[in-house]
Amino acid sequence: MLRLFLRFILAILTLRVLGALFGAPRPPLKPASRPDPKPIVDRSTAIDVPFTEEHPET
Repeated sequence: MLRLFLRFILAILTLRVLGALFGAPRPPLKPASRPDPKPIVDRSTAIDVPFTEEHPET
């Protein structure tokens, strides 16, 4: 009974190995694409203020 069970397991393993060797090729794995990050400020509603430096009068 044990021999029959071992033969069955060996047959399954052999078929899996042969299937992996001669089976259809799998497509290459693609890296997961991240969604584009949302901007902190919505540019359409932001107020456009030019940057000015304040220089002390010397």
